Amino acid sequence: MWKFKGIFTKEFTVVTFINFFLSMNFTTFFLFPLYIKNLGGTESDIGVIMGASGISAILAIPLSGYLSDLRVPKKIMINIGIWLAVVASGIALLTTSLNVPLFAGIRLIQGISFSFSFMASSIFVAEIIPKEKRAQGIGMFGVFSLIPHALGPAIGEIILKRFDFTGVFAFSMLMGFAAFPLFFLLAEPKNEGDSTKRQGMLAILKDREMVLISLSTLINAMGFSAALVFVPTFAKSLGLANVSVFFICYSISAVSVRIFAGDLSDSLGRKKVIIPSMLLFSLSIIGIGTVWNTSGLAAAGLVFGASHGFLYPAMISHVIDSQAFENLGKSMSIFSLSFNIGTTVSALACGFLAHGFGYRAMFFMVGGTLLACFAIFQKFFRG
Repeated sequence: MWKFKGIFTKEFTVVTFINFFLSMNFTTFFLFPLYIKNLGGTESDIGVIMGASGISAILAIPLSGYLSDLRVPKKIMINIGIWLAVVASGIALLTTSLNVPLFAGIRLIQGISFSFSFMASSIFVAEIIPKEKRAQGIGMFGVFSLIPHALGPAIGEIILKRFDFTGVFAFSMLMGFAAFPLFFLLAEPKNEGDSTKRQGMLAILKDREMVLISLSTLINAMGFSAALVFVPTFAKSLGLANVSVFFICYSISAVSVRIFAGDLSDSLGRKKVIIPSMLLFSLSIIGIGTVWNTSGLAAAGLVFGASHGFLYPAMISHVIDSQAFENLGKSMSIFSLSFNIGTTVSALACGFLAHGFGYRAMFFMVGGTLLACFAIFQKFFRG
């Protein structure tokens, strides 16, 4: 455990488990499309409802970063996130018929909840982690966001078989409530900073390095979204029965990388990890397009998870390193906003590409775009 010395402090552990419970609350709603369909909703209804959270998140993320830099206590934003998560689950628990505006409202609330709680928790972690262990600490924090992506829907499916969606929404609400006792154990970091160094978001975006990171994050997020959204239907089109093998391998690989090699960019430098990881991530998306069987799907999941496991913490750590502490919240929100815009745009664009040209062509085109992004990035990135 010597590798994690200085990371798992009381405050880090508490905020990480708050994030874990709230992520469990959010990820059980991966089953929400099934509920909409059961109530007679169409695919377009599902798209509007599920996309609503992305829209509200894109609006709320910059606000949460801005408030953080104004020294609004992160505890307050985390508390707002917890309450909104519980409220959204509670409203869903009381529904008995299809109501598209109401369901979209639930997802809007969840988007705001996620933005405030996750952004505030991430900034909290960035402030308390020692600089020399920054990528490792952010990576370990991320592990407790990755695990619910597999655990939340899996537990939800078990509950669904026995108690229908009433049980699923009740479980989601319970996960939100589980974060409350931990919230009272959280102590706000005492970092004040120098208010004269604060900049607006537009001023931060004038930094060439920040523009390069933001654009590459947006494009790489498109690859991330393409895989997570379209691998299930692609695998089904191939007649593969075990679709979840991709997500299992992705989760195991990403978590393992962050546990056993999460400190690599801290010791070698960000650039030496970001450049090869970005190349490998691009190739992993192209690789998905070459899959024909379950073994290939598993291999694609392992490469996809490992490359993203290295890339994401190293990229966000570089953003933190390159900006003044007083602009930490806005800098991280720009990074997160780029990622969210990329995933939102990708879900729409890749749907049209897959429909018009087929899944394989879609993955090849997205992977090719990522490769072009890599070529530009490695040429101009100073690190």
